[in-house]
Amino acid sequence: MFIQKRSPTIKRSSGNSTVYMHNEYVIKYFKDLKVMKTELNNTASIVGKGVVRILDCDESLKIIKYERLKTISNLESYLDIKNILLDISIALYNIHKSGYYHGDVSVHNIGLNSKDKYVLYDFENSGKLPDNIMEKTEKQYKDVEMFLENLIINCKSYFNTQTVLYKILNEMKKSFTKTEYMYIKSFNNSYKKREIRFYNYNTEDFIQTLNSIL
Repeated sequence: MFIQKRSPTIKRSSGNSTVYMHNEYVIKYFKDLKVMKTELNNTASIVGKGVVRILDCDESLKIIKYERLKTISNLESYLDIKNILLDISIALYNIHKSGYYHGDVSVHNIGLNSKDKYVLYDFENSGKLPDNIMEKTEKQYKDVEMFLENLIINCKSYFNTQTVLYKILNEMKKSFTKTEYMYIKSFNNSYKKREIRFYNYNTEDFIQTLNSIL
């Protein structure tokens, strides 16, 4: 059966949908069929790792069924944060390289799958990047992923991966040591100097840089 009668482990509601996280899968109910089709089409169009896997869908019920995910609300160590930053940076690399933006990156939209990899889900606010995105001015396109600049320490550059990571770190509200804080700030400054824009960087180089500072 498409839906099995069992109690969800976690339920989360927003204006357009409700997510039920079961032990074997995730079910998302939509109020609007158009919003559902947007999420379904955009999620399926993204090539590469880091994006939640679709198992099934039913337009008549306005439901999408995703792979099993665990929330990241209870992190056990700083290593978990490092893994999140690595996995989500790759996810965003693949999303942007496929010509899309996620539109709502947050700790609530990150899950741990059965392969112990962190992935992004909830693509109802996603969309295609404009064809001339690289030609736009700093002010016009620095908010592509809808980040508030005041959440980012000294971040006056346009959108790049470290902006995403800073937003995630702020939402986690973890107690970083002074050394850890300086590492993260150094990471932010180094990427600003290198002017990393969207997916115009080498993923392996990015991972090596992140590993060297966390």
